[in-house]
Amino acid sequence: MKKNSLFKVLGIVLLAYCVLTWIFPAVTSFGGDIATATRNQISIFNIFSVTFESFSAFANVILFIILVGAFYAILEETGVYNKALDFFKNKFGKNSKWFLIAVIVIIAIISSVAGLEIGMFFLFPFIISILLVMGYDKFVALSATLGATIVGMFGSTLSGTMYNIADQIFGISIYDGIIVKIVLFVLGLALLLFFTLMHISKGNSKKVKSGKKDDKKKSKKDEVKKVEDKKENIVVAPKKVSNKPIWPMLLIMVLVLVVFILGSIDFSSLGTDAFVKANDVVMGLEVSGFAIFGKLIGGLGAFGTWLDPSRFMYYSIILILAMLIISIIYRIKFDDQISCFVKGVKDYFVIGILVALAYTMFVLVYYYKAFDTIGTWFMGLTDNFNVATSGIFSFVSSIFYVDIYYYSYFVLQYVGQFVTDASLYPLVSTMFVSLYGLAMLVAPTSVLLIASLSITDVSYGSWLKYIWKLFLSLFVVAFIVFLIVFLI
Repeated sequence: MKKNSLFKVLGIVLLAYCVLTWIFPAVTSFGGDIATATRNQISIFNIFSVTFESFSAFANVILFIILVGAFYAILEETGVYNKALDFFKNKFGKNSKWFLIAVIVIIAIISSVAGLEIGMFFLFPFIISILLVMGYDKFVALSATLGATIVGMFGSTLSGTMYNIADQIFGISIYDGIIVKIVLFVLGLALLLFFTLMHISKGNSKKVKSGKKDDKKKSKKDEVKKVEDKKENIVVAPKKVSNKPIWPMLLIMVLVLVVFILGSIDFSSLGTDAFVKANDVVMGLEVSGFAIFGKLIGGLGAFGTWLDPSRFMYYSIILILAMLIISIIYRIKFDDQISCFVKGVKDYFVIGILVALAYTMFVLVYYYKAFDTIGTWFMGLTDNFNVATSGIFSFVSSIFYVDIYYYSYFVLQYVGQFVTDASLYPLVSTMFVSLYGLAMLVAPTSVLLIASLSITDVSYGSWLKYIWKLFLSLFVVAFIVFLIVFLI
């Protein structure tokens, strides 16, 4: 099981940092006095306590990931999931390459504008399964989902979840540096498409199509093996087949995505508070002096306000409601709903543990600030803002601070202390957020990467071997763009 390799990688990274706490002194915060800093070594007991704390501190993200498993278990029970996969295969199979390109572009745009990040994961099993039944390999499927999402993060344009804290720290608008953001997005998307299509052109990513003369000569043994191996082409392999229509399932999935997008777009930064006002109106509606909607659905944040980590609570609630609606439409018995829910939770429980371990890195850094000492020393190598040192510091910090919200809050707040030239604020903000997104493509602590590799059973080493060219290209392109903007 490839998940074991992820446990090993995460375990090595976490233990390595624990060792650092015994070697380097810990400054109280970024910019502290290293000369007077003292060591704060982590004990064996605290290694476990910090790990357990990550489960509670980031339960909302862990729960969301696990609920995705429950969601697909319910879809499996409907009996139409496999029909949906066959529908896409039959409808777009002849133009599968254009379908692939369209998927990559759409996901990248959504990620760049709405900034769903981990929220996009709820679609990954479905899209990956479609691409696998079309004959593409797992790396192409991962490029179209994980890769496209991260390219959108790398080239975030109007994403509130990516830029909300950064813009507050520097006192700038989401539109500041927008040209640079768009350039990064276009270049990132172009490179992703280029390397993905190059991989396909090598002939390793597509199975031989049926209908050729050689295919007719296949032995019975080969045909049996093909049937047995069919499940390898589907992330979720439904056993049931139903004559019911697939469109209700697809409609609900689209609606869930639309709700995620509307909730996560920072409309206030875009100059409108229409959804906030509409939410206030709905919550204030009264029937005979009783605020019926405020009592029934009170507590749900207005669209455009799901920007901090609490948004995963909203994502989870929406998924649960979607499961209930699907169960009603496809007449799934209550006992079967519970059984499927439990099965899905079990299937994704290990992924939830991996996610908790990834967040353990941030909890370690928060309490044991050995990295802060290293970062303070590294940033002090130059007296003024330097694209090279700042960029490297940004990339490495992303691995340790894991979540964009906390990364922005701690790292960018520190960087803002020594960047005195306000004209550099848009560049600094864009550079740090962009490189954070890029780091999530390869970082062993990347939640989106860990979850995606887990559902496809791809090892971390295999992923690095596949993606390193794209990563290196994006890394070089990013620094060239940042350097040009800095010199201008």
